[in-house]
Amino acid sequence: MTRLLNMTLRFDSDLRQKAERSAKEHHRSLAEELRYALRSYYRHAAGGVSLATLEKRMRRHEREYHGLQATDIHEAFSKSDAKEESHAKKDGASPNIVAEEERLKITIEVLKKLQDLLKDGLTATPKELENALGGKISSRLIGRLLSEQGISAKNTRIVNRSARYFLPSMRPDISEKLDRLEE
Repeated sequence: MTRLLNMTLRFDSDLRQKAERSAKEHHRSLAEELRYALRSYYRHAAGGVSLATLEKRMRRHEREYHGLQATDIHEAFSKSDAKEESHAKKDGASPNIVAEEERLKITIEVLKKLQDLLKDGLTATPKELENALGGKISSRLIGRLLSEQGISAKNTRIVNRSARYFLPSMRPDISEKLDRLEE
């Protein structure tokens, strides 16, 4: 462990209040909060965040908040899917057509997984659906894809826990949407 040295700092009252508020929010002492802030500052000043990390964060943000068409769709899926997409682009298909085909494929995958989760009369939350899909699609994006098909989780209280659930009563509707999309 690093040896800590004593140091005296003078702050403006508003800066000290901000630091104390932040320390309280993060459940740290004032000294720990100030050490954390200084480390963050120097790590950032030294270029501690790589361009690749920033790019990854940006792509994730685009997928979660702006939908599939705003980013490279194949990042959410396996390399084989990405290869199929690049072949389609080479064959002269427009990127919008490729994006729509990918979106359809993803929607079908999400509906199938949801149908599997709801069998045996069980319920599922959007987060459970995200985990069942291996975390490759955020629950926010899943919600958008399903709402386009007219399916949305319902606010429900189950065992004293209020949450948004996909209910077993939705299975016939999901099957109908799935059959229609697979045609």
